[in-house]
Amino acid sequence: MVRFVAGRVLAAFAVVLGSLVLVFTIMHLLPGDLVDSLIDVTRMPPAEVAQLRHQLGLDRPFLVQLAGYVGGVLRGDFGTSLATGQPVLPLILHSFPATLALTLTGSLVAVTFGVVLGVASATHRNRSLDLVVRIVALFGVSMPSFWIGILLIIVFANILGWLPSMGADGWQTLVLPSLALGFGSVGVIARLVRNSMLDVLGEPFVVTLRAKGLPERLVMYRHALRNALLPAVTVIGLMSAELLGGSVVIETVFARPGIGRLVADALTTRDIPVVQGVVFCSAVVYTGINMIVDLSYSAIDPRLRRSLPRAAGRPG
Repeated sequence: MVRFVAGRVLAAFAVVLGSLVLVFTIMHLLPGDLVDSLIDVTRMPPAEVAQLRHQLGLDRPFLVQLAGYVGGVLRGDFGTSLATGQPVLPLILHSFPATLALTLTGSLVAVTFGVVLGVASATHRNRSLDLVVRIVALFGVSMPSFWIGILLIIVFANILGWLPSMGADGWQTLVLPSLALGFGSVGVIARLVRNSMLDVLGEPFVVTLRAKGLPERLVMYRHALRNALLPAVTVIGLMSAELLGGSVVIETVFARPGIGRLVADALTTRDIPVVQGVVFCSAVVYTGINMIVDLSYSAIDPRLRRSLPRAAGRPG
């Protein structure tokens, strides 16, 4: 088990390091550089522009710049924001809690409603409830999150006046953004859980448990659901990570502070250090969630837990 965890940690570190190099490379290949973002080079003498690039190290070879940036990140130095003059890392850490709260509540909405609707649809196959769940799932998959957010604002904020439509003060401001963020994933999870449950319910061990006289509720929720959730864990984990990226749009629709607003403003002002820092931190979170999903397999399925020592000892 220790070797398995160590292997996953090393793989995650390699992915994060690769994303750091990729982001820096892409930013380096874009037209312009930090000097173009800081000043209007057309109004300065070429000698002064060249001197400024030399002071910032932009005239050094690409690999030297990359090594310096990677070394700074590993020390916790993400550079300085061109727009505010503040260190990038404190800006990200200040904005991240609001985005994390939105992502977690959106994931909770997606997983809770997705699993409940998927199980209900599977246990009422080809009945009215199954049809309603499939329609809701199709609607959730088809509608973009910003459109759902606008509908929620119109109905629950403007017409009914039950919840605030913007801001980040109090738990009430999280309700509508979380529903808008998680609703699209509800449909995917519900359909996946439904199909997985139907496959498990046809397995011989379910027939055997029913023949032994176990209560139907125990067969469904203790044995069938646990086995049906295993293939859904991967999708749930990936969707939770993707919701972090989807929060950019939702934070804009609901005027919430967070990473999404921070990177949107940075792109507008060409604040390259902030963009690089946000993308790197998002890659860290995304990779961390995927690692947690890998490790959670053994907790859900004991068969995988017993096979971990052999699997961890094989290459690949």
